[in-house]
Amino acid sequence: MRSQAESVPHAEVVALVADLDAAASALDVDRFLRFLAEGPDFAWTFNGRLVTSATEVRAMHIASWSKLARATFRTDVRHVAFVAPGVAVLSATGHSERTTKSGESRSGDYALLLVLTRGPDGWRVLQGHESTYAP
Repeated sequence: MRSQAESVPHAEVVALVADLDAAASALDVDRFLRFLAEGPDFAWTFNGRLVTSATEVRAMHIASWSKLARATFRTDVRHVAFVAPGVAVLSATGHSERTTKSGESRSGDYALLLVLTRGPDGWRVLQGHESTYAP
C-alpha cells in the first residue's frame, strides 16, 4: 500500500503517462517532446534503436506518425518505484490502435520502462525504453 507521501508523486507520474498517451494519440510530436528531459543524460530506446537527443526522438516519431491518419495509445502503469527524491522508475504496458493514411488498420502491444526526474516543470522522461510485441 502506498503511503500518503507517495500518493501525490504517484498520481503526478500517472498523469504524465496520460499526457504522453494524449499527445501520441493526437499524433502531436512536439507536444510529446515537451515531456522529455533534454540533456546529456537523456536516452530513448525503441525496439533496440538508441537515440540520445529529443531531436532524434522527434525525427523517429515524425517518420512513424506521418504515415498515420489516426491513432489511440492506452498505457497501463504497472509499477512506479521512487528510488531517490525526485527520481522514479516506471514500468508499464500498453496497446495502440492505428489507421494508416491508406486506410489500413493496425494494432499492437508495447512495454515501457521510464526513468523520470522531477524538476521545476514537473516530471519528465530522462530515459525511456519502449518495445513492441505481437498480441
